[in-house]
Amino acid sequence: MSISIRIRHAVVIALAASLILGAAATTAAVPETMSLQGVATDASGARLPDGPHDLTVRIYDGPDGSAQELWQEQQQIQTVQGQFHVILGSQNPLNLPFDQPYWVSTEIDGGGEMSPRIPLTGSPYALNARSVDDGAAVTSLNGLTDQVTVTGNGGITVSEVGSSIVIDGAGGSGGDSDWLVVGDDMHAIPTGAVGIGTDAPEGDLHVHDDGGGTSIVVSDLTEGVGFHDAYIQLETPFGNSRLEFFSAGSPPQSTLSIHGGGGEDEAHIRVGGRSLTFDTEDDIAFEFGGTERARFNDVGQLVLQDSDETTTTMLLNGNPYGRAFLFQSDADEGLDLSAGGQYGGHVIGSKADGGTGFFLRAERSGTNEGGMLSLSDGDGSAAVLLQAMQDGSQGTAGGQLRLYPRGSTTETVTLEAQESGASDQGGQISIHNEGGLATVVIDGDQNTTDGGAIQLRDASGDVNVSLRADASGEGRIRTDVLEITAGADLSERFDVRAVADSAEPRPGMVVGIDAERPGELTLTARPYDTRVAGVISGAGGVKPGMLMGQRGSVADGEYPVALTGRVYVRADASDRPIVPGDLLTTSSTPGHAMAVGDHGRATGAVLGKAMTGLESGQGLVLVLVSLQ
Repeated sequence: MSISIRIRHAVVIALAASLILGAAATTAAVPETMSLQGVATDASGARLPDGPHDLTVRIYDGPDGSAQELWQEQQQIQTVQGQFHVILGSQNPLNLPFDQPYWVSTEIDGGGEMSPRIPLTGSPYALNARSVDDGAAVTSLNGLTDQVTVTGNGGITVSEVGSSIVIDGAGGSGGDSDWLVVGDDMHAIPTGAVGIGTDAPEGDLHVHDDGGGTSIVVSDLTEGVGFHDAYIQLETPFGNSRLEFFSAGSPPQSTLSIHGGGGEDEAHIRVGGRSLTFDTEDDIAFEFGGTERARFNDVGQLVLQDSDETTTTMLLNGNPYGRAFLFQSDADEGLDLSAGGQYGGHVIGSKADGGTGFFLRAERSGTNEGGMLSLSDGDGSAAVLLQAMQDGSQGTAGGQLRLYPRGSTTETVTLEAQESGASDQGGQISIHNEGGLATVVIDGDQNTTDGGAIQLRDASGDVNVSLRADASGEGRIRTDVLEITAGADLSERFDVRAVADSAEPRPGMVVGIDAERPGELTLTARPYDTRVAGVISGAGGVKPGMLMGQRGSVADGEYPVALTGRVYVRADASDRPIVPGDLLTTSSTPGHAMAVGDHGRATGAVLGKAMTGLESGQGLVLVLVSLQ
């Protein structure tokens, strides 16, 4: 669809007038937009429907296709009976110089550029007034615009000579030919001092305020090669301060000093109640509220004091090696932190009464060995001693921990990462009696066998009980007397098979040799069975005192079977009562014992002797197992 635009009004650009001297300021006030109004119709002349449409406007430097496009902008317009109004430059600034003829073209809703292009009239070219060509005019004088008047003061005369303005400093009274104006600069090389607000300058430059009595003095005191001394002094009716710079020595060393009161003995910087002072002793002191709280002295120390300036709270010492001291409220040393010394770096902590509470050394004895930590008890004696290395008869061994009783220097517990006096052996723990003798020793690698061992020793140091995990390839316990207090029988492990239609094996049941399974047992189920072997232990709360077996062999099984000793047995007194002292044998009740009634048949079938009785029925009877 072809669309035409009839321009109802000439293109108008509204510009504000600008002043030559104020071009830099007035340029920003010149609008860089122009108004475009028109009526949009289709090819038949009918006006476009009301609503939004996309409008593209272009500016060229010529009317035909060979012209160069200089500017373009797209906007959305709202037509009312085909009429529209847009402000060009609101999306893309009109930054053209408007110093030559321009042509405008339009395009609506992407229907293609319409022709012919419309030439701009003269009004837009007023945009050229927003700038002035270089060299065409003076645009400002020191930022001043409009009417500018140049006047002289203090003996300075201003006159016009042709097209020149002449400023003369020697024409009036009080002038000084030392002052020169070169371009934007004005300077002087006076032979004397310069005073501002005073006719008696106290330095090279003296600025004085008559009203408040405050002055600034800048002075170059000494001239000469290799030495320069200058200061700025602030003077008030209440005192003066000086900022001084000088260099001295060979090569020169620069120094900056700030004097709070103008004195020569101390240099200090003070802000409110806080002060930094450099005194004649080469010390640096910090004050708060008039009280010295910190000081760097000439021997490399930093001293911190409390608020009363009476007690040192911390001392840092940089000579001969770094060291820090922290003090308690009563001035007693609380903590000593050292970076070097006989034992390398160390930390010493003191108790409230001044005694040593702990110390930590980087070297245990100063011979390039491991570190050491010592904790003291209330009496000041070592209570815990931890060493990264210890001395053994075959050289330095592994780490060691020692524990001491209160007030004693005799260790009671020793933990060693490597057994003393033995090479290539594991750790050891020893517990000592009050005389220092090791009575309990736990060895992680005894006699280079790689097996652990526990030794219990008497007061003479002799080993009375020895438990070794690897003695000739076997574990072994050696002692004169073995007392067992947790059980009352000697048992071995067996697998036990239930007889047909009987209950599963349980503690207290009588078992016999299983003829069908070598090395295993079965519940007995016939009277006077000569294959009787013992009783499953654990009934009545009586457990095995000693349990034997060999894993992975025929001498192993699920149930502990008492072969001798005291054990509760399940008994059947249905045929005759059981009284203490009766011999017990197997019965027809599976897993149950009964009293022997036929001694001829009992030979080889006796389980043991009853120690308790059972009048009738079934129950538990304590028996002393003794197979016969």
